[in-house]
Amino acid sequence: MRRKHNRTDSLSVLSQIDQFIVKPTSKALERREPHMYPTSASFIDSTGKINGKCLRQAVFSYYGIPETNPPDAQAQYTFALGNAIEGLVGDWLKQMGLFVAHHVKFYRPDCNLSGEIDFVIYPYRKADTLIGLECKSFYGNYTKSSCVTGTKTTTAQPKIEHIMQVAMYLDNISMLEEFRLIYIGRDTFDRQEYTIYLQENGESAYPVVVGPGAITTEYKEMTMDRIYSRYQQAMDHIRANKLPAVDYKPEMSLVEATQAASEMPGGKSKLEKFKDGEILTLDWQCRYCNHRSLCRGLSRDVIEKFPVRYAAGEFKPKQYDASMADRNKP
Repeated sequence: MRRKHNRTDSLSVLSQIDQFIVKPTSKALERREPHMYPTSASFIDSTGKINGKCLRQAVFSYYGIPETNPPDAQAQYTFALGNAIEGLVGDWLKQMGLFVAHHVKFYRPDCNLSGEIDFVIYPYRKADTLIGLECKSFYGNYTKSSCVTGTKTTTAQPKIEHIMQVAMYLDNISMLEEFRLIYIGRDTFDRQEYTIYLQENGESAYPVVVGPGAITTEYKEMTMDRIYSRYQQAMDHIRANKLPAVDYKPEMSLVEATQAASEMPGGKSKLEKFKDGEILTLDWQCRYCNHRSLCRGLSRDVIEKFPVRYAAGEFKPKQYDASMADRNKP
């Protein structure tokens, strides 16, 4: 005899999961030791163009300023899948006998820079050298065509932000002379691998990327001095209790948006969204910034007194302690 179905509450299981994964955990709410991180890397090239993250965003993150635009449920699924792919890669490396270590940390005192690499591995079984491995997952045709397959007119290359990350790993972990950067698609599982090493240039160095077909690209503008200089600028602002100017455009005029649309893939559709009021800028650095609403709402008075008197004046962030520069963290 079939059991009678008693309908349960109509609350969706998926909606409950979504609410759970976007809710900050107790661990996430803990105050981290204030540091700069490789994911905040940037540099200014010889033309004056800023490449990489906004200094203001780096300072917000340093102080642990609450995010006005935190990652939504879809973004949390993305992060979780990326971690799962990294875990699978680590398991396979162990089974292959190539795994040496993972989550290897380093610390650079002059920039208060703290970093952590994915893996240290042997490049092949019984090798007598070690290399680093950074694993990046992605989805969608844009990243696939730009970083994995290339197009009819362009050669695939890693993202600038990822090259900077790996360059800092190489520059701060002396036992590693070479890094492999791999991309793995979360949708179609397209894959690509790059070899990256540093080329000395006087007292500094710049990254060299070897991609598909042994095509070699030298990033001579991306010197380590220029990257570290930006971190030092951020720390100078923090010590002086000043907020850096925004590096990108959190809001655009129609003229600016039209110009930006003409210079980017898919710009036409983005311009239509701008005209319809769905987005306030075509600058992706600002569109995906977790502090974008705060940045747009900062008055001149708050900016001049930030972070001593943040917003209503109640927020007093932990100040940078110069003694941290004496810590020689591994």
